[in-house]
Amino acid sequence: MRTYGKVYTSFWTDEKTGSLSSDAQRVALYLLTGPHSNSIGCFRLPLPYLMTDLRLSEEDAKAALATLESMGFIVRDQSSGWTLIVNYLRHNAPENGKVGKSMMPLIAAVPAGSEVWFGLVERVCQHEERFPSGYTIGLLRTRDTVSRHGNETRDTVSGRVSDTVSLQTRNTVSRHGNPSQEPPNQPEPVLYQGDSGRGRSWPAGGGVR
Repeated sequence: MRTYGKVYTSFWTDEKTGSLSSDAQRVALYLLTGPHSNSIGCFRLPLPYLMTDLRLSEEDAKAALATLESMGFIVRDQSSGWTLIVNYLRHNAPENGKVGKSMMPLIAAVPAGSEVWFGLVERVCQHEERFPSGYTIGLLRTRDTVSRHGNETRDTVSGRVSDTVSLQTRNTVSRHGNPSQEPPNQPEPVLYQGDSGRGRSWPAGGGVR
């Protein structure tokens, strides 16, 4: 579990942040700095945890999450609770190869084939140089395998490729050492605008950074 998290002071002065309800602001900060957050900006957060920690009703918690998703800040799988902060890695890229390796077990834990996973893979692969050689190529091949099989067999395929990604991660970690789950120097989270993602159109221009 993380013991701290950071946000830029511009969180409070950005026009788009200012337009959010107080509940949506609190949820955004919770996603960036809460106990479930991590160095890849993608984690499982069951709704009851959010409700309990922020003392929100189910209706208010769902409304705040829906607001953040509609503005392109997050992608969320409602049934599983897996949540992706869309541009987290754009603004909090792994600082070096050691940090990249520490992210690999976290990436492998995300259910392959979900919309959250597709978005994460796209963003991880933008930082290929920060991961062991061939790692991002393997992720892209897995993505293509899932895409080819389509929705009818996605659940079955996702299970298989998830095991494959986990095995690739274990093999790579065994070759390069066993990284800790979190790097000693955490990247600095920030709330920001969305971009183009798989199967979704993110808001363009302006927005929260």
